Amino acid sequence: MVISTVAFAAILASATPSGQATQQDPPATLSFSSQTQVLDGYVYGLEAIDGRDLGYGQKVSTDVAAGHSTIQYSCPGESNAGRSVLTFEFLPGRKYELVCGFGEEAQIRPADC
Repeated sequence: MVISTVAFAAILASATPSGQATQQDPPATLSFSSQTQVLDGYVYGLEAIDGRDLGYGQKVSTDVAAGHSTIQYSCPGESNAGRSVLTFEFLPGRKYELVCGFGEEAQIRPADC
């Protein structure tokens, strides 16, 4: 019985190193920007992140979990509104912007450099 208690204590000690819980990385922030048109935040903007639809208040700016994400968006002047997709590797706590430019492909770039 003493051996099993010692083994159980060793397993518990190895499960949480130093007794500290790991903290999750802070999310990145993604903002939507158009170089050609003032956005109203309703017709154009961020549509979904990793398949999760965004609400009205998140179309212009939203938090994104750190790591690889797929962003669905719509830009002014695009014929496939709401179906455009970009994938990007977001770093924790950083700020990014998805930029639409007339006649150019949309891109995600750092906004806090």
